[in-house]
Amino acid sequence: QRGLFENSTSLEEITIPDTITKIGGGTFYACSKLKEINIPTTVTIIENGSFYGCSSLTEIVFPPTVKYIGSQAFCNCSGLKRITIDIYQTKFERNTFENCSELHHLILADTISNIEEFNYDEYFNIEQITIPETVSNIGKYSFSHCKSLVNINLPISLTSIEENAFKECYSLNDIVIPRSITSIKESCFNKCASFTNIIIPTSVTS
Repeated sequence: QRGLFENSTSLEEITIPDTITKIGGGTFYACSKLKEINIPTTVTIIENGSFYGCSSLTEIVFPPTVKYIGSQAFCNCSGLKRITIDIYQTKFERNTFENCSELHHLILADTISNIEEFNYDEYFNIEQITIPETVSNIGKYSFSHCKSLVNINLPISLTSIEENAFKECYSLNDIVIPRSITSIKESCFNKCASFTNIIIPTSVTS
């Protein structure tokens, strides 16, 4: 129901039953003490402003069954530090995470096997990205122009990094290439001006 728990300022935790398929607009609006939310795999839609102003939330795991997250759904969640999400299966708006000033860590869900181009700066101010061990390839321009990215964790499942994958990641300052990598394509780290350290293993042949 829309606005069901709006301004329930003493609510700290809620378990959503697996009979729920949609979280309505403004359902948890301004529940400022809500610290934890578990989204079941039955949920497919999170509507506009559902968790607006839930400033005590620190982490959210979105199951891949969530296909859409609406406008300002997590706006002003000022304590939110990290989310786990499949950015290719779950669609969201430019302002879904608006004013989430502490949201700097993006964990890509383990339903992802191939990293493709995505405009991170359009949606987040991400400094750290964790890639799951289900990923074997980082495609062309995957993280290019991600200007706020400082650190990225590359899994040992990776075998190749395509052209321009990290082009113009101006803040990226160091990276460890796993020994599973055999191929790094041209201009992969072009204009990564903050690089201080990079280790390329002997497994790389091209």
